[in-house]
Amino acid sequence: MTTPPQTPIGRIPVQDVKPLVDGGARPAKAVVGETFTISATVFREGHDAVNATVVLTRPDGSTQHLPMDCINPGLNLWIAEVTPDAVGDWTYRVEGWGDPFGTWEHDATIKVAAGVDVELMLTEGALLLERAAAQPGRSGEGRLLLDEAVSRLRDSRAASIPTCTPRWTGSRCANTFPPRPISRCSSSASGRCMARGTRSSPAPRGATTTRARAAGSRARSARPRSGCRPSPPWVSTSCT
Repeated sequence: MTTPPQTPIGRIPVQDVKPLVDGGARPAKAVVGETFTISATVFREGHDAVNATVVLTRPDGSTQHLPMDCINPGLNLWIAEVTPDAVGDWTYRVEGWGDPFGTWEHDATIKVAAGVDVELMLTEGALLLERAAAQPGRSGEGRLLLDEAVSRLRDSRAASIPTCTPRWTGSRCANTFPPRPISRCSSSASGRCMARGTRSSPAPRGATTTRARAAGSRARSARPRSGCRPSPPWVSTSCT
């Protein structure tokens, strides 16, 4: 007895991708201009942060990256809202990836608030953002945003602060950037701002879009209708 081949699972599993029709054998149906939800369970081992992105391939072959949001961190369910704007065959896949900035943000929030390794954490953050700014294809706007954040993190003239909350209140953390802007930034050509760690992605799924008018059509009855017309050969009994 032979066992079927097993599909390997990456370091960051991406499971239960929806919408899914007949196990992926058939494309999902969508309508141009109407929003539908793509969801997946994305997680990883250990304590490092994870993130997810939907990669859409349009009928003309161009691609688009859409950030996903985790709506219940305990169950690692990620969703993205997609609104197709063209008729044809689309494909979509969910890409799970390690989030170095998310990991640093989590650690820095805790340590700086406790006054532990403050300079070390700020230096690590500056180095991380410098690497992100140096990525090929970075737009001028995205590089400017990252460079400004690096300057604030490296500003040794600012007084030490006792706290650094998730909203980055404090002299060296204040206004460095709004909460979670880097991984959500769309200023680069591909819609990605931060360098990513380990990535995993299952096979792409399909979706076929139609026009709204076609989606709203209804099959008419094939049986004849008299319309209660008093024709001598035949009269509908509903007219009596």
